[in-house]
Amino acid sequence: MIPRARRALLLLGLAMAAAETDGREAMDEVTRERMVAAAARTYRWSAADVEVRPHEELDRAGCRFFIAVNTREPAHVVGNYALLPDRRLAGVNPTGNAAAAALLQACGQGAPADWWADVLVRFSDQVGGLVLTADGNPFAIRKVKDAGVEFAAPVLTRDDATRLSFFVMDIGLGVPSRVQAVLSDDGTLDIQVTPVQAPARAGNGR
Repeated sequence: MIPRARRALLLLGLAMAAAETDGREAMDEVTRERMVAAAARTYRWSAADVEVRPHEELDRAGCRFFIAVNTREPAHVVGNYALLPDRRLAGVNPTGNAAAAALLQACGQGAPADWWADVLVRFSDQVGGLVLTADGNPFAIRKVKDAGVEFAAPVLTRDDATRLSFFVMDIGLGVPSRVQAVLSDDGTLDIQVTPVQAPARAGNGR
């Protein structure tokens, strides 16, 4: 049998663990409700139709990522949200570059260039489309090369700031673009997006 004092300590430990778990679940529910409300407001969905799902492949360094979808509509429209280590929620105001800058600054140290590019595409309203990687969409990569531009997978460099260069493909328009982003130490994020297109062919005039 477990001695009485030891049993009391064990029960106290279990109670404290249960209380801690309940607190985490309550906070997570509040966070989920904020994401549901943000998605319903942004995309004019009914909150009852919004489902929030973890997007764990992007999770790193204390940043947790989520997507919101409408269960009554095709999943081509997705809301992107992330919880920062300090419990701030990124993505609830999907304009500008503030959310992307906060995520990159808080959780981007040591992350690969592909991760940085994915975060930019999801959380900056200046960038959109499919990130082109070395083993990515061959049609899109060919379009970059046909424009006379050398293709490269996402590249991340560091000097006086952190610099990211990559290509994206606008699936709807079928046009690739080069993205160049600079994250300064003060958290300022500057992004340039340049469409890449082959020169138009001259017609056979008569």
